[in-house]
Amino acid sequence: MGNSELAIRFTENYYATKSEVSRELKMSLIDNIWSDILTYRGNFYHYLTLRGIDRSMLSLCMCPNISNQLSSLQGRLMNANAEYLRLNIANGDLKYFEMSCRISALKSLAAFHQLDVSENFIRSIINGTISESNDSMKVLSLYNKALDYVKDKHFDPIDNDFVRGLYAEMTGSSQPYSFFRMNKDANPSNRVIIDRIYTSAPVESIDSMMSSLYSFIEKATIPNIAKAMITHYYVSYVRPFDNYNDEMALLMMKAVLAHFDLLEFGVALPLESLLLEAEELTKMSVETQKTHDVTYYVNVMLRHVGRKCEEVFDIMTNQKKEEIKKEIYQEEVAVKVPEEKEEALEAVMEKEETVEEKKEPAPTYSNEIAISYIPPELDEKQAARLENHLLELDPSLRKGEAKFYARHCTLGKSYTIAQYKKAIGCVYETARTSMDHLVELGYYRKDRVNNKKNVYTPIARK
Repeated sequence: MGNSELAIRFTENYYATKSEVSRELKMSLIDNIWSDILTYRGNFYHYLTLRGIDRSMLSLCMCPNISNQLSSLQGRLMNANAEYLRLNIANGDLKYFEMSCRISALKSLAAFHQLDVSENFIRSIINGTISESNDSMKVLSLYNKALDYVKDKHFDPIDNDFVRGLYAEMTGSSQPYSFFRMNKDANPSNRVIIDRIYTSAPVESIDSMMSSLYSFIEKATIPNIAKAMITHYYVSYVRPFDNYNDEMALLMMKAVLAHFDLLEFGVALPLESLLLEAEELTKMSVETQKTHDVTYYVNVMLRHVGRKCEEVFDIMTNQKKEEIKKEIYQEEVAVKVPEEKEEALEAVMEKEETVEEKKEPAPTYSNEIAISYIPPELDEKQAARLENHLLELDPSLRKGEAKFYARHCTLGKSYTIAQYKKAIGCVYETARTSMDHLVELGYYRKDRVNNKKNVYTPIARK
């Protein structure tokens, strides 16, 4: 087998480290082979704005195999998010799903901290019905509150202010101006001169490295799922906090997922089992330090996040099965209804539908706002006030939906999915399901223009 074939094999079939190639080929001297592998990978390197502690630039190999895996996982996550947005709020499906994911998350956290807790105990923490008498259990409550913080703030930019507030929730403390680690890492490996492997960044480098991370999160042009994975690597690598660095790395990964594509679903996704993969992730983190190639780390994350995606699909599929069972049962009961009663029932339903159609207000073209007590011209401050009011008034309304509606609620005007996508900064599928959800809740009426385009017109509300 030629070296070019080996380069493709150990990149596309399996993104191998040098030691793994040596072991696989049962050869100790593989310098020429490894050089060809690196040459092949060099055609696909995407250089990042992030740098290591030694100031070397990090890279991600966007070879066909890795690119396809990232694209596939991104698509699966978007499909899962679309299913999440369709979960029924009224019958408790949404609450059941979020509770299942949160329990799974806190179970993994408890296992990581070697805490022996029951599912009922975890459920009580989530519901806020228990106060921790044991300090060792407090991490579960703090992490639960930190998750709520990410969920509530997922539209906020990920910067020092966001991270300060997140760390305050995770530690149960106030929000000091300076919150990064001030103590030097005493691990002896940090004092090695040649082939040094850092266990954390020097104190004097933390501020600039975290600023680079914020910029990377906002501006990098790689897939968002890769951006989230690299954020996890970088926080775990820098270890910028005195405590809870592993938890903060996860929370910031979720914040990236939620901020760009997945909204609240990005927070619900139970990725906390990554805490139990510390040995493999640490091994790949060391490999990334040696080679400045973060693809090794991303490759491990792809497998794990893929499994989590399938796990949440299973939860939602099981919920659908239960819903189908209920529908079948209701249909069987309906068959037993005497024919004359069924006809009478249909007549009543038709009458109600006709009355409801008559009640539907005809579109008007004025500058009135659907919320009558808000002035017709809303400045940003008033819109933000209306957004908060809507969220408090209607718990079934999601934050992005409230944000959009508060700024797009003029009677007689029509709005589009593209406007939602641009205003909220999400992908098209999320925008479409969100607008349809607003229709279900009675905020908009959905019309079709020229049988080609859906438009959404505000309905007058009190």
